Parts: sequence; C-alpha cells; structure tokens
Amino acid sequence: MPIFNLVQNEERSLKHFHFVTWPDFGAVEPESSLLQFIADVRKVIPYSLGGGGSEDKPVVVHCSAGVGRSGTFVAIDICTQLIMDNKEVDIFGIVHKMRSQRAS
Repeated sequence: MPIFNLVQNEERSLKHFHFVTWPDFGAVEPESSLLQFIADVRKVIPYSLGGGGSEDKPVVVHCSAGVGRSGTFVAIDICTQLIMDNKEVDIFGIVHKMRSQRAS
C-alpha cells in the first residue's frame, strides 16, 4: 500500500498484516496458526533481533490495547529467532525487558 509523505514529498510502501482469529482476552486456536502467521510475516519482512526492520525500516506490532496480544506476538517472535540462531532463550528475561520498555 503506497503512503505519500507531503512534508518530504516522497512515497513509501507499507505492508500490513492482520491476524483476525485471536480473540481479545482469549487464546489462539489452533496455536500453530500464530506460529505460522509469525513465519509468514518474517518471509515478507525479514528483520533481526539487532533492531529495526528490513533495511532499517521500522516494524510496528499492535493489538487493540497494545500490551497483550502484541506483546505475546513479539515475545514469541524473539524466542523463535533465538532458537533458530541456537542461542539461549530466557523467557522471563525477555518479557521483563519488554515490560520495562512499554508505555503502559
């Protein structure tokens, strides 16, 4: 989806993914559908734990409240990447760091 920035007179591309089967205050069923969604996003927008999106373009993840489902998505994505990189996974540490950086 092209977005036009009137201030800088430039057009940018925006990719939007919408996971519609995850109810607010509920669980994803089947669970594998969330893992597949994360894998599908990574295929289109490769990014690393080093920060930033593809070619230093930002990646934004958000749910209705901005702290539940989106945080779960990010935490699972981080853990998945650590596993793929054969690195230690500290779920408590990951969630603690994420919570220390959130606005709410």
